[in-house]
Amino acid sequence: MSRTSHSTFFSGLIGFLLCCHSVHAANYVVTSTSVLETGNLDQVLQQASAAPGPHTITFDPAILPATFTISISGRQTINYDLTMTGPGADQVTIDFGGFNPGFAVSAGRTVVFSGIKFAN
Repeated sequence: MSRTSHSTFFSGLIGFLLCCHSVHAANYVVTSTSVLETGNLDQVLQQASAAPGPHTITFDPAILPATFTISISGRQTINYDLTMTGPGADQVTIDFGGFNPGFAVSAGRTVVFSGIKFAN
């Protein structure tokens, strides 16, 4: 393969990888405080878990201030890179119902929480 062919091949490969990586990244919005409704925190975390990250989770301002309770299992595994952003600790509380730890983060993942208060 000539130098030009190598260059073209690697440029194409890099473009393909960048394209595919960005396709999987997603932004999710929590739209419900009820564990019985779609758009609740548990459901959004499970949706994100089903696809490679990185993902961003935010909260619909129309339902705030609010406390979000993690489901009966009490523990969510985060197996993707995640940024979860709330508008402030006085607006978003995540209640783990006494389960410790509330989130299990898979090895090698980067998880950032901001503007959120954790309880129990």
